[in-house]
Amino acid sequence: MREIKFRAYGNYPYKMFIPKEIIIAGDSIHSVYDEEGNRYVPEIPLMQYTGLKDKNGVEIYEGDILSINQIGVGEDNIKEVYFANGGFYIAGRWSLWEILSKNKKFKVIGNKYENEELLNEAS
Repeated sequence: MREIKFRAYGNYPYKMFIPKEIIIAGDSIHSVYDEEGNRYVPEIPLMQYTGLKDKNGVEIYEGDILSINQIGVGEDNIKEVYFANGGFYIAGRWSLWEILSKNKKFKVIGNKYENEELLNEAS
């Protein structure tokens, strides 16, 4: 069974963190608290853990930017992880599970909130 957990990117102060508490009111997020007790309003992005780790053992979250190298191919592809239709995907069509099954090597090189320039370079 996959571990369900989240991380968030705070807008003040700007930082990535594992929420200590997420308060839900009705069907929406009311507020998110970090480990120091700072309260963040619902507009901050929450990113879900995929249940997967990269080749270095780093946990992969929604919004992470991966460098993917297929065995036998010299050039790396830079892609963002996103959640859609009940699963985690990259490149608009590949599920992360597909990538694992095709023996591709991948590593987390950043995330879209702190390292947006990586996605711009890949386009």
